[in-house]
Parts: sequence; structure tokens; C-alpha cells
Amino acid sequence: MIVSRNAILGTVILTTVFLLVPRGSVPPLFVARTTSQPEIKGDYQVPQTKREEQMNQRVTEFFLQYERANSSSDISSSGDLYADTFMFGGPQGVQAVKKEDFLKVVPKMKSHLSSMGLVKTQLDTVETHPIDSKYLLVNVGWKITVQNSSGCRRVDASATYVLFRGQDEELSIVFQIDHQDLASVIKSQQNMR
Repeated sequence: MIVSRNAILGTVILTTVFLLVPRGSVPPLFVARTTSQPEIKGDYQVPQTKREEQMNQRVTEFFLQYERANSSSDISSSGDLYADTFMFGGPQGVQAVKKEDFLKVVPKMKSHLSSMGLVKTQLDTVETHPIDSKYLLVNVGWKITVQNSSGCRRVDASATYVLFRGQDEELSIVFQIDHQDLASVIKSQQNMR
């Protein structure tokens, strides 16, 4: 069996995140910008293929759609971005989640975070790594705006996603790893002046 370098890269990254990072600690952030600039390796440039550029653009648009769904009150638009069952990982561990259960929790979660001071979540960076022909590993940086007694403050957050490419290049989230507990991040901002 032949294994691609990208499949090995994806496996190594996921293994590192889950096995080598002590529980309760925050793994290193994966933040980089997706650009159409060629990648530089050594003294020469490796141009992205048209297909890679199109996939990067498609993935960025997917997360812009995620941003819009997150800021709207239309819960079903958030659900359209996830597989029927997906894995969710955070600082407290990993669990399998059914989309129907997730959609029941989203309004309560949004209301809770809003009451804590979350004003807005905005896409900042996207870095895409194909794992194989069906899966993509995507590291995403978010800028969240939190309001406290002294005004608004922007805070960095990050997450790693595994996307499944379905028919017609349709993308869906099958694994989401939040590198911070968002409620704790917001709470820490409430105490800052």
C-alpha cells in the first residue's frame, strides 16, 4: 500500500495534538495565511497548481460561510456545514456529536457566550493541507471581539478542522478541535482593563 506524504502529515499532526499534548494545556497554535503566492522551498519556488488554488479559495469561502452562519440566528445554516456525526475536541477531551444534538445546543451556547460579552467572531487566517483525495486538514485563526466594562477587545483564537470533500467538492466538518475553551477566554477578558 502506498501512503502519500500528506496523509502521513495529517496523521502526525492529529497524533501530536491528541497524544503528546498534556490534558488541560493549549497545543501550539496553527496560524498562517492562505495566499495564492507560490510556496518557497530552499532557493526555488514551488507554484501552486490551479486545482490547489481553487481548493484554497473554496475552503476560505467555506469558513466565511461558517462565520456568517455563526453570526446569524439561522441555526440550520450552521448545521449545513457539519457532517451528520462529527468529532469535537477541545481542552477537556474529544466526543462524537450528532448534528441534530448539536443544533439543539447551538442557540443556548450562543446566548451564553453573548451574555458573557462575545460580540463578534471574524475569520482571520486559513491554512489548508490536503490529507488525501477526500479529506483536508485546515488550521483556522479567528479574531473574537469581547466587550467588557472598559470597552471592546479583540482576542485571537484558533481551531483545527478536518473537512470531508463530498460530491461536487461539497465540504463538511467531520472533526473540529478548538484549541481554547472560548468561555474561559471571554471570562479572562472580563477581568482585564
